[in-house]
Amino acid sequence: MAMRAGKEKLEPRIKGIVIVHPAFWGRDPVDEHDLQDRETRNGIAEVWEKLASPNSVDGTDDPLFNVVGSGSDLSDLGCDKVLVAVAGKDVFVRQGLGYAAKLKKSGWKGDVEVVEEEEEGHVFHLEKPNSEKASKFLKKFVVFISE
Repeated sequence: MAMRAGKEKLEPRIKGIVIVHPAFWGRDPVDEHDLQDRETRNGIAEVWEKLASPNSVDGTDDPLFNVVGSGSDLSDLGCDKVLVAVAGKDVFVRQGLGYAAKLKKSGWKGDVEVVEEEEEGHVFHLEKPNSEKASKFLKKFVVFISE
């Protein structure tokens, strides 16, 4: 939505977006720290290609799923700030960090903030909503959207 808002110069402008544990993926790892296990990578690709987007021409290299590795241009993102939240034990962590880095390098004029909870997994704040780490994350989320 923010990409379309930017390209179409929609008003009022979107203040900011929060991307929580983004499930971006690609056929190949984004770096040497990304998940290398071919069986797991193929399993995630199969879910995308058969369930999430069976009509995708590029499979897991579809720009909607492989935001980091594709040629997608993020410079027109139609908001002023982005919070990217990642979890260190999430298979998607490197993709989320890669997205934040790509956004910073894209020429986009907004602010990018990354929040990483290193010892947690994908959607930990939903699985353990009463934990101290979930509470800390949700407070950060609220502050970000309130500013």
